[in-house]
Amino acid sequence: MGEGNYYPVVPQLIGYCDSEINAVVIQTLCSLLYGCICAAASVIWEIDNWSLLRMTITHLAIVSLVTFPISWFMWWMPHTLGGILSYFSIFMLIYTIIWVGQYLAIKSKIRKMNQQLKQ
Repeated sequence: MGEGNYYPVVPQLIGYCDSEINAVVIQTLCSLLYGCICAAASVIWEIDNWSLLRMTITHLAIVSLVTFPISWFMWWMPHTLGGILSYFSIFMLIYTIIWVGQYLAIKSKIRKMNQQLKQ
């Protein structure tokens, strides 16, 4: 895809930003914004009086609403209906895998703590 060359950003973004350095700066700033918002959204998991379902849906909504426009603007996906559907399919698959992994890990820790309390 890179024809043997290294491209720090996709060629479409370079064309949109008029230069490679501008595209790199914009992508870096958008990635920084994305990381900050996702990190801030993690406080949702600390709200004790919310159900797991409410926390999951709220977190998923925030992360989705941040990820999609940045991915679109950075050309991290094709700007077609198929690209959007593929993007959301991959996003949901990754989110689900991470969520299930975290759920099982926390459940295992709770089980161990309960066993220790019984002793």
